[in-house]
Amino acid sequence: MLRGFVLSLGSGLLAWSAVADTSYTPPEIGTQITWQVPVIKEGRDKRVSKVVARGKDFAIYLYDLYNDENDPVSYFAEFSGIHVASCAYEMPSGEVRANLQRFWPLQAGSSLEVGSEDTVLTKYEVGQRTTYAVSQIDGERPAQHITTIQGDIRTDVMVSLDWGTPVMLGWENGENARAIEMFSPIVPEAPANRLALGECAQLLDE
Repeated sequence: MLRGFVLSLGSGLLAWSAVADTSYTPPEIGTQITWQVPVIKEGRDKRVSKVVARGKDFAIYLYDLYNDENDPVSYFAEFSGIHVASCAYEMPSGEVRANLQRFWPLQAGSSLEVGSEDTVLTKYEVGQRTTYAVSQIDGERPAQHITTIQGDIRTDVMVSLDWGTPVMLGWENGENARAIEMFSPIVPEAPANRLALGECAQLLDE
């Protein structure tokens, strides 16, 4: 029995290492993430975001299924599973995106600054590898802790190495948002209507 447990544990660690040491891969189109969040103005404590398009180094999300699907403000692009840009505004430069790509595989102790003197710099500091359970069914899975620093605001982020996207956000006031369910569609879905994606539409031309 003990030997079986050791073999199982060894296999799990090998799988963890294989996942954690690869480059970034975005979630599939149609992937949905249910978030447990601080109560929002509608009185809800959950939101469901959905991947509506993807590319080599990005995924485009509808922030919440309740949002207006025809308004670019409802969408954001997530680059390399770390850096977020609203589809209503200008996208990061090619240089910024390349630096984010080179950030993978995530290594504890590494850091990266994104932005310029004309904007608020965002700094990403990679912490230790750990595990995180999105659901009891899937159990503990490999994750990486990242601290995001923007001006005086610090956010603790847990990035799933299986899914290539954050699964927990924690703020200094003690509140947090946690992914409590994630799934990808069995049948691949088509990308969203590019006319609704605002500045993010240009990413689909790459």
